[in-house]
Amino acid sequence: MQGLTADPPRTPARLPHLTEARVPNKSTPLGKGSSDNSEYAVSSGQDDYAPFLAHDVANEVIMPIQNFLTWILRVGPPKPGDYSHITARPDFLTHIDRYTKLKFTYETQLYDPFVSFANWCLGELGAGSVCFCRNDPQYILDSDALRKPDVVNVKPTDVSREPRGGVDNLSKEGPKSSPFYWRELLAFWEFKLQALPGLKKEPKAIASSFKSTPKATVVSEPQRRSVRTRATQPAPEPQSTPTPGTLKPASDALEGKQPKKIPPKLQCASYALELMSNGGLRSHIISVLVSRNDIELLYYDRSMVIKSTPVHFADANNYPTFLSILSGFSKLDRREWGYPNLLMPPVAPNTPQKLPVTGPLDRDFWRDMYNGYILKLNNGWVLTLGDIVFRAHGIIGRGTVVIRATVTECPPSRADLMGAIVVVKWGWVPTTRANEAEIVKSARDCAQQGNEDMLRHLPEIFHEQSFEEFTPACQRDLLRHLPPGKYVERVFRLIVLAELRPITDLNDANKLAKAFKEIFDCYRWLHETAKIIHRDVSITNLMYHEIGGEVYGVLNDFDLALFLNDKTPSTSKQRTGTKPYMAIDLLVDSPPSHLYRHDLESFLYVLVFLTCKIEGSDLAKWRDLSMDQLQDAKTSAIAKKGFPPNKDHFQDFDLWILDLKALFRAGIHNRASHDDAVAKAKKRGGSSLEFVEETLGGAVDFRKFEAVLKQPIMS
Repeated sequence: MQGLTADPPRTPARLPHLTEARVPNKSTPLGKGSSDNSEYAVSSGQDDYAPFLAHDVANEVIMPIQNFLTWILRVGPPKPGDYSHITARPDFLTHIDRYTKLKFTYETQLYDPFVSFANWCLGELGAGSVCFCRNDPQYILDSDALRKPDVVNVKPTDVSREPRGGVDNLSKEGPKSSPFYWRELLAFWEFKLQALPGLKKEPKAIASSFKSTPKATVVSEPQRRSVRTRATQPAPEPQSTPTPGTLKPASDALEGKQPKKIPPKLQCASYALELMSNGGLRSHIISVLVSRNDIELLYYDRSMVIKSTPVHFADANNYPTFLSILSGFSKLDRREWGYPNLLMPPVAPNTPQKLPVTGPLDRDFWRDMYNGYILKLNNGWVLTLGDIVFRAHGIIGRGTVVIRATVTECPPSRADLMGAIVVVKWGWVPTTRANEAEIVKSARDCAQQGNEDMLRHLPEIFHEQSFEEFTPACQRDLLRHLPPGKYVERVFRLIVLAELRPITDLNDANKLAKAFKEIFDCYRWLHETAKIIHRDVSITNLMYHEIGGEVYGVLNDFDLALFLNDKTPSTSKQRTGTKPYMAIDLLVDSPPSHLYRHDLESFLYVLVFLTCKIEGSDLAKWRDLSMDQLQDAKTSAIAKKGFPPNKDHFQDFDLWILDLKALFRAGIHNRASHDDAVAKAKKRGGSSLEFVEETLGGAVDFRKFEAVLKQPIMS
């Protein structure tokens, strides 16, 4: 898989007025952003998602609205006289007065007049590709997250069929009898009754020095988005269980009857999260926060969260800006809405798709999202997608999806795979990194040259492909205009791999011990011979397959792997590793360089989670601890408390666990002794003392780790 083709040399124009929102520098209950936690999808209550999303939006960029209009909505700010044929209409003033001048008591009273006004404007603009609809009476389907944006943008064809009854009906009452699905939504508009604090009119002019795009002029003054049973209604939280088969209005979901209310920016981010995860394959989301008569445009992608400076659209001077926003929304094509043209639906293009049937919601409903879709790739590969194996439920990050597929067409050289089950993995990968396919290919080439047996323990990639053409124009503009290093350039990459089985399926002690040791041996060989460091040893990345009835362990997922000689600085804001299995030293905001010893510590935690009785133990809480708390818990487990007893059929693994724990306990002691010695030397004016972090002062290395795993495990 090749990297993204470099753009012609350029000097990015800097944006001196871009500002970052600041948050207190402290750990939150879940440490980092939504993409950092593999367990996030199992909990979707307000208190569960808010801590993750707080990190995703903590460094949001505030962009002048004229630049948002130009780079993201692709229309540019209005010129003098633009839209005067609309703003001069008596109906325009009637609509806007109905929304802006009436006194409203409840937030819900804003929706109908605004939706009617916006749809009238779209009609005058001649825009038929998008419409506004109320959504507040119902939760959005295809998610158990219980989210209900106030107003949504959808295609008119998605609201015209029965029983939705068309745009006019949805403007007044919303989709009461036929709720929307996340995959139907183009954007959301979230409303708040209160105006933005202190905003009486548009801020003073901001001098603009950024580089304009060829299509629009950036002005120097502001111009005032396996088959599972589906449901029509997500399962509610325990305290509000509806009668089976009924549709429960969602008016109390997040709007004040909850014990806690979250800030609007987190509420909007929660909708963006669902659109990125349950709305199909999307590169970005464009949406809007409306605070009474003030509008802030919102943008979310895998690298950044952006909001525009607010515009007070009730001011007559800003009517053209409001119409420019609507015009931009109406003119965006599918790619500019964030939909790459990759997947073909399982039905013919002109065949109406039926809404899913009603029934109880399976918590794994999302695994069926792409079932039956057709994936056409280069070199004659055609795959029919099946169940999702893994989906990163987050905003910032790669957005990785791993999905089973059946080979329906393939190159003649791989005719043996016709009809076979394979695994497809895709994501939005930073262009600065060597891609996974290159690293795996390098490892397999090295094995073929001197240790072919190692091929059994490495993943096999059948096809890899980069899709530079999927990078939307808005992201190219952001890269071009934001200060260097501010925006992480990403490319959509996809690989097709041989299917493997999770190591957690092995319940025979001898087979598990064999597979675990083989994966350790593979890791060591990669580091010492292939010169690759894996950096993400976790329970989901230890796999196995069977050849001739024999089990072979496989080290999988080289997403975070690096060549040891790779000096490219990391641009990722996410930590390397999976939280419950990460080494103690890496559980900090600015972690040190990732050493092989850190991965050996991860092997210990994986072994514990594989063989010990986790339910009811302190380890069951590890995924919910802050980084500081998890550091303390792991240090205590290694230095003092130890780990829970082993499962009955894995009793002898306690020999491995106790001896591996002893290695790291000795290392902790070595470092503490070294720190004391350094402190004494400093007091006495002596020279600094060396400490080998790679092995914790010689306590933890490959040889000692291997010696522990050589002890026999009895079934």
